[in-house]
Amino acid sequence: MGVVVDRRRQVLIGAWAVAPLAAEWIHQAALAIPLETLCDQVAQFPTYAEAYLAALEPLSR
Repeated sequence: MGVVVDRRRQVLIGAWAVAPLAAEWIHQAALAIPLETLCDQVAQFPTYAEAYLAALEPLSR
C-alpha cells in the first residue's frame, strides 16, 4: 500500500494497494479525509485496514 498526502493540509489525496482483497478496504482512500481521522477509524476488516497505519506512520516522524 502507498499513500499520497498533502502534508500542509494533513489530508490524504491518493492511495494505491496491491494485496489480497484490496478492493475490500481501499475504499477508505476515496474519502480524502484528514489523516488524524483516518488513523483513528476502525474498518470492517481491521487486519487489512492496518495497512493505512503502516503507510501513514512515516509521515508522523
